[in-house]
Amino acid sequence: LTRELIDVLNEASTTFEGVQFRLDANRNWPVHLPEDLIASLQTLPVQYVEEPFIDFENLDSFPPIPIGYDESIKNTEVLVQLLLHDNRDLSYFIIKPARVGNLLGLAGTFRLTQSSVKNVVVTTSLESYIGRCAIAEIAGIFGDPNISHGLNTGSLFSEDIFTNSVGETNLITRTDMDLRDISPEHLQSDFITKWPPS
Repeated sequence: LTRELIDVLNEASTTFEGVQFRLDANRNWPVHLPEDLIASLQTLPVQYVEEPFIDFENLDSFPPIPIGYDESIKNTEVLVQLLLHDNRDLSYFIIKPARVGNLLGLAGTFRLTQSSVKNVVVTTSLESYIGRCAIAEIAGIFGDPNISHGLNTGSLFSEDIFTNSVGETNLITRTDMDLRDISPEHLQSDFITKWPPS
């Protein structure tokens, strides 16, 4: 966190009314930030800071800035521990289904911890179009309906497995499509064929 970043965020927040920032610190912040940076950060519309530092043991001494657990959530067991033991109302739980594991495990986690979906953000891990659609469905089940989820990573691909009806790739634009309705003519792969073969 630097003064330059604070200045850029200040300018962006005055230019774009209603904007909220999600900062990804990639575990690079020191546990004890300079007080002037903390004071400046608290005046900004920051939704949360992802993984501010490596060690969360000193979290109680961290200022009341929302944080997001991301890389820390390696599996459902870790998620259970965080949901049961994190007492901050300012925490967000960023779930990457491809990393965390099966849906039954996620459902069991929320049932076991009696947690709501409040502050649960579901994100992709650079999946293809089909994977992103499945994760969008998962976000609809487990994600907080009042916040944005990280689903639009398709633009990072130069090619994708699916082309929508207008010929565009890399965008989730067919939200009305049931994945079971995808037919081979929608897919761009020599390895995917119609089953059963004619």
